[in-house]
Amino acid sequence: MTTRIVPLATVAYGLWGAMAAFYFLLPGSGAVLWAGCLAGSLLAAAFAWLATQRSIAISNPAAWLVGALIVAVLFRTVSYYFYPAPHWSDSRTYFHLTEVLVKTGEYRLDQPNYPWTHTRAYWPPGVVFWFVPWVLAFGAERWVILANNAILTVVCILLLWRIARAHFGATAAVISCVLYAIWANHAFHAMFVSKEYVAQMLLLGAIALLFPSPKFPTRPAAWKCMVSGIFMGFASLCHPGMLAIPGVLVLTFLFRRFSIPMALRIGILMAIGMFGVILPWTARNYHVLGKFVLTNTANGISLLEASSETGGADWAPVPEGIFPPNIDEVDRSAMANNIAVAWIRNNPKTWVKNGILRQLWLLGESSRGARIAMNNYLVVQGWQWPFWRIYSNAQMLVVWALMAATGLAAWRKPHIVTPFFGCCLLILFYFLAIHTVFGSGGRHQLIPGVFAIFLAGAWTQRK
Repeated sequence: MTTRIVPLATVAYGLWGAMAAFYFLLPGSGAVLWAGCLAGSLLAAAFAWLATQRSIAISNPAAWLVGALIVAVLFRTVSYYFYPAPHWSDSRTYFHLTEVLVKTGEYRLDQPNYPWTHTRAYWPPGVVFWFVPWVLAFGAERWVILANNAILTVVCILLLWRIARAHFGATAAVISCVLYAIWANHAFHAMFVSKEYVAQMLLLGAIALLFPSPKFPTRPAAWKCMVSGIFMGFASLCHPGMLAIPGVLVLTFLFRRFSIPMALRIGILMAIGMFGVILPWTARNYHVLGKFVLTNTANGISLLEASSETGGADWAPVPEGIFPPNIDEVDRSAMANNIAVAWIRNNPKTWVKNGILRQLWLLGESSRGARIAMNNYLVVQGWQWPFWRIYSNAQMLVVWALMAATGLAAWRKPHIVTPFFGCCLLILFYFLAIHTVFGSGGRHQLIPGVFAIFLAGAWTQRK
């Protein structure tokens, strides 16, 4: 049954993503736009079917890898040089938190004109900790952000290469690395502090340790389980959505027909490493706030941002004035959560409609990074913004169409549906689900997009 359900889900979501991409590429509105999206998704299905009819083998894949690395670094550097947007939103806040931590040894936000100021645990601390060595060594310079993100990009491409080549073959690895290198939304976010950049690399590192080959017939060494848990712990401090991912990774071992006791042992070792990283921060939160906070206090606010009449496909900022003036940040998050849950109960149809619109936005609108860099601050005129908007969304259209091709290939060749294939699909669905429910920005495509890129190359497998 799995060899049928998984391919169908892959095809369905690939075509849904293609429809979403057409939604942001086609002009018009209303029924005309939706008719165009439907026609476009049918074209994507035809493209996917044609792709499965051809056998592709790329010669000299190592040269492609080197080329992808060069293109990736140049794309991110050039985008920064031509569109040097200043710090924006979360990027500005995280970098300021890093400066305060380096100068005072305290993790706090007390500056006016910053969102959710006077907080001690609202902002996830992982990316701040990550930048502390950079700021200590080189100061709070803007080029430090680009240098860090360029290094993370290189590491991620090397991990993509290692994982995709081991599980899907050299041709799939080339396709994945090239798609990652030319990914515009990722490139234009390279000039900003982004927790997704760090969390993405840590998640790929954990996967490379746990699943070195498609069959992984033996239990990974204890140290690999522990180190992968440490990676996931730090990733969870960057992005709280990562807290559930170790469960998906352990579930992958059950898909591989490991015994339940063996999978539990792997999970326990990962949990030891993971909570060894998280719990010291939790203890700090209890010491500072006097209440239990595992990672941060933003979850209730994030749910409320996505739960309102005005949210629509995007998220609606929550004004701080709706809360009592002396409320602490833990109670404020709980209050926001209660307001959001009450609104969802009273407006289930609007909540579902907004969720569907947000799915369209997350799947199809990949030009958010370019818009932030160009139009939020530089107000770029002429052809440049339309060009990058079309390029960004067309690139994601290709990714979703190739993912549908993988589903079609898997229907004909069940050997493609490996436990790691299922792992990629589950992680993709998980992140798209939580970012449909909670308030999300353009950066949130950066983590699930990696797993769509993995699946976009898997159709090239042969046996």
